[in-house]
Amino acid sequence: MKIVLVQPARAQSYIGFHHIAITEPLGLEAIAGAIKAKANGRHEVVLCDMRFDLDLERFLRKTKPDAIGVAVPFTMVVYAAQEALKIARETLPGAFLFVGGHHATLNPSDFLNRCDAVVIGEGEEVTPELMDRVESGDEYETLPGLMLLRNGEPFSTGERPLIKDLDTLPFMDRSLIEPYFERYFFRNMSPVTMVETARGCPHRCTFCSVWKFNRGRYRQKSPERVLEELKQTKTDDVLFADDNFMSNVPRVERIYELIKEAGLKKSFGCQARTDTIAKHPDMIKRWRSIGLKWVLIGFESFNEERLAAMNKRVNVETNEEAVRILQENGLEIQAAFIVDPTYTKSEFQSLRKYIRRLKLKSCQITVLTPLPGTDFFKEKWAELTSKNYELFDFFHAVLPTRLPLEQFYAEFCKLYRRIAVTPNILHVFKSPSNFTPSSIKHGIQMFNNMLRPKSYIKGHLQR
Repeated sequence: MKIVLVQPARAQSYIGFHHIAITEPLGLEAIAGAIKAKANGRHEVVLCDMRFDLDLERFLRKTKPDAIGVAVPFTMVVYAAQEALKIARETLPGAFLFVGGHHATLNPSDFLNRCDAVVIGEGEEVTPELMDRVESGDEYETLPGLMLLRNGEPFSTGERPLIKDLDTLPFMDRSLIEPYFERYFFRNMSPVTMVETARGCPHRCTFCSVWKFNRGRYRQKSPERVLEELKQTKTDDVLFADDNFMSNVPRVERIYELIKEAGLKKSFGCQARTDTIAKHPDMIKRWRSIGLKWVLIGFESFNEERLAAMNKRVNVETNEEAVRILQENGLEIQAAFIVDPTYTKSEFQSLRKYIRRLKLKSCQITVLTPLPGTDFFKEKWAELTSKNYELFDFFHAVLPTRLPLEQFYAEFCKLYRRIAVTPNILHVFKSPSNFTPSSIKHGIQMFNNMLRPKSYIKGHLQR
């Protein structure tokens, strides 16, 4: 059976992380690797990355797959994924359509009437079994790990346990991305390979959906497995895809030892918490010696009360100590801050001063966004000013702002204009008018009413 896996096109909103990164679709590579490993060559898998291959209809007519799977990793690509399913259904009415991924797992109702099955949670076990049953014509309603539509109502086939031992997973099938390989980038790294070494996070930050998707579990691959995956990478630059790479210090130390013993020459980037960095400065120094170049750290706020409200479980002093250690070791810091919609003008000003004081040269500043599927989203449901998924991109406010919305965006843009940031995103923030509805395909009428773009552009935002 031939299977096409689809990475949807980027969201239509002008603002977004695609200005900073377009990385390989790691989830689809994992699914493809699992299908090939368990099917003993019976299934052929190909990839259509619609971020580059925009004509899905043409792709499908050329490949003629029997099944089409669409990834929905983020909320802001929901509409693009739905459009991909529509094209697939119209082009190949007899093909089996399924979706999976982060958003699809937490919000399967967005897709139940558009496909034949939604894969819930990790797909490496259920997807190969699903493909086998589709090929043989056997019933898949008894296969745990799916959400289906039966008689117009959502129907769960039962929860499938999380994979206990990640070392048992087949290796990623990176052959899928060969047509697009040179075009993947992360900030100034291109081409770059992503390597997953763990899943989930032991922490419970209120704004994060990662721990929700992983059902509160944190699981890790062994250092030996990580080394084997690193040996398979073709690029000089490697980005660890984990949300908290250094969480298990003894494991990370062992990975360091194995990389050093193997003489592996790579440049590494990762995400880490400031409390880990502050407690283990020697570990940072050792990783620097084998190629660690860049670390993303989530400061989130410069205010103790706001950090506590996010359940971040770190303090400002710890954050600043982590900065000192990283700068002392010559590492590049990507500092992540979250702007709350309730920010005042003075808080925006204080954040700008704080970034300058710490001499942070590259920052990722986003708007606090309640992600569908989280407790935070349920808590804020009644307050949402928009339910347009494309605006859940962390660069738009979907909750009421304390400042007038026009002024909020003006202050937000000012943060990017007046601090040093990655060059390929700076142009986006030259004018707050980039946030107007003219840059958004969906929801134009709604946002015309809310933002009043004529006065928005003509008034105090033209600078």
